[in-house]
Order: sequence, then C-alpha cells, then structure tokens
Amino acid sequence: MQNVTTATSKNYQDYLNIALNDPQRAAGNIQIVLEEKDRLTGLLKLTIEDIINARKNTNNLSKSAQLAYEKLAEILNQTDGQEIYAFIDLLETLGLQLTVTTSESD
Repeated sequence: MQNVTTATSKNYQDYLNIALNDPQRAAGNIQIVLEEKDRLTGLLKLTIEDIINARKNTNNLSKSAQLAYEKLAEILNQTDGQEIYAFIDLLETLGLQLTVTTSESD
C-alpha cells in the first residue's frame, strides 16, 4: 500500500470565524436561510448562532448584541422561527420581500 499525503487544510472553525465576521457574508447567509422554501428545522437558529459565535471568538460582539441574541435565541428555541417565516409569507402575498443588508455604507 502506498502512503498518500495531502496538504493540511485550514481549520474550518477559523474559516467560519473569518467569513462570518464579514457583515456582507453574515447578511448573505441569513438571507439565504430566510429564502429557503423547505425551512429546515433549526437552520435559522443555527445560522444566527454561528454568526454570534464567530463574533465572540474574535472579540467582536458587543454586550447589546449579546443581550439581543439571548432574547432571540429564547424565542427561536420555543418557535423555531415560525413567526418570522409567517411574516415573510405575508410579505410575499402582498408582493413585498424582506432583505437582509448591512448597516455599514460601502
């Protein structure tokens, strides 16, 4: 048997921390989840949790953001975001859409 070596890849968590600290990337991830028609159980909560953890891991999370996340996480634990998806459905029936963007100017 021949030994095969491969190049060492970057740690996925490091990649995720860098990627999700980019506001445009984080907004894009949330937007994709909100547009997902299958609405996989827990996907919205997991996506937001990944963004929060990436910010925590790089000391880029304010106290107010942490408090707002804790409040939302409690709601998502109970409802799995169904009220958010119901709101999106209502907007669509009215010919409107919800878009997630950054608050930073380009």
